[in-house]
Amino acid sequence: PPAAAAAAVPAPAAGAPVVAEAGVCHKCKLPITGAFLFAGNLSFHKECFTCFTCQASLESQSFTVEGDSPTCQTCWVKQKGLTCHACNQIIQPDASGRVAYKSVQDVNYHHECFVCHECKKPFPGGGAYPVGDFIYCHEHALARLQ
Repeated sequence: PPAAAAAAVPAPAAGAPVVAEAGVCHKCKLPITGAFLFAGNLSFHKECFTCFTCQASLESQSFTVEGDSPTCQTCWVKQKGLTCHACNQIIQPDASGRVAYKSVQDVNYHHECFVCHECKKPFPGGGAYPVGDFIYCHEHALARLQ
């Protein structure tokens, strides 16, 4: 999930020791001679540091690097995100990049959507009972099964 950060490295002053070796930009394959960004083990010109899917700049937003392809949080969620069964919305990572959700029998829910389908109350002690396509509290699951 997206949680990476890019490190900006300014071009060294004349005669100053080189702190980091930029080498070649991973995207355009041209030598890097000025400021550059790191993502994982990859170096990029600042203008080349874009999402490999939508081309949006990644310089100041959350992203993830899978393999050698930096991807913005929006594209990552569209490609790999989970959908909440209750509200049909994508389960987004939080600001730290963590994806938090509940899952019952391979069906995923936002924490706030993880409630009884009938009474809409949270499950005391985590007691959720799947009946058909929905989850119910003990009382309403029993009523459904009778």
